[in-house]
Amino acid sequence: MAITLVQMATGRSRRSAALYLGIPLGSLHSATISIRTWRKEPGNDTAYRRALHRVAEIAIAQGQAERGGAGGE
Repeated sequence: MAITLVQMATGRSRRSAALYLGIPLGSLHSATISIRTWRKEPGNDTAYRRALHRVAEIAIAQGQAERGGAGGE
């Protein structure tokens, strides 16, 4: 999930996001296979996407609050 969030925030490739986070490329490949398999199960892809968007919303709101902007919780 962290890799996807970095991709959403920065536009980086999956590989570049993993390297940015310090995740070894071997682990990236292994995790990608596991996640893709899990996401193929009914309902999991939708749940995964909703969770990613919610985490992103929380991060944005917290960042705004820290900068004194609107939307803080």
